[in-house]
Amino acid sequence: MVLIINLWLIIPFQIRVIIALLPIVGLWKFIGKRTIWLLAIIPFLLRRVFFVLYRIIEFPLAILRENFGRAVHNIDNCVALIGEKIDFFFEKWYQYWRFNYKFRWGRILIIYFLCVICIITPSIISIENDVLKKGEEWYLLTESAILEKLVAQTKADNVQEAVIVKEEDVATDDKNEVVRIELVVAGLNSSLLVRDVPDMEAGIALDRLYNEDVVVWNGEMVFAEAENEKIEAWVKVKTQNNAEGWSRLRYLYPVDYEDVTYYINEHYCN
Repeated sequence: MVLIINLWLIIPFQIRVIIALLPIVGLWKFIGKRTIWLLAIIPFLLRRVFFVLYRIIEFPLAILRENFGRAVHNIDNCVALIGEKIDFFFEKWYQYWRFNYKFRWGRILIIYFLCVICIITPSIISIENDVLKKGEEWYLLTESAILEKLVAQTKADNVQEAVIVKEEDVATDDKNEVVRIELVVAGLNSSLLVRDVPDMEAGIALDRLYNEDVVVWNGEMVFAEAENEKIEAWVKVKTQNNAEGWSRLRYLYPVDYEDVTYYINEHYCN
């Protein structure tokens, strides 16, 4: 969208005006009659305002006619005649817009070219008159507002897409987050040590586990030597005595394992 806007702004101002106003001609074909129908409220209200003003003027004339007779009679007749013509004009205007308006291509094209000329003429002949430049100013303000809205909408869509992608990434990363799984000790002949490092020969024993003891595994796992120099999986667990260290996974089993998928944090698998 930003590329299209930039290409649009490269087009000379006069050509942009001609192109931008063309859709209005076609649009008027469909909305012109309804628009004029709504605008008929203007002559309707003007007629009502004129009626009030005429009554205000007629009231003192009626009093003068009663007191001075024929001397004011001609003035009263003249005012009444003018009032009748103005009222007829407003009524005819209202009737045409409300009921008799018909779309004509010739008329709308003339209006189209007049609008184009009013907008582009000041820029062609470098007119500095503020009144004559109003058409150009209104067009530029409208164009700027529309383009700013399109840019803002594009940015909003991009942000929304970024948020969706981020949410998808988070949903994917959730599978690799540190987990907390309860493991139960089983299969021991004696006991299982919890060490500060995953090593049978080094480190310090932090706690001692027995069959049916339950520990919590946070998802950390490494592979290290165990008995007879065999490589086994070691997991970092927390015991019921709050000791946190490493223990051999071969004697630990999930408490809940049916229909459950476990994920190991990739950080600890590298």
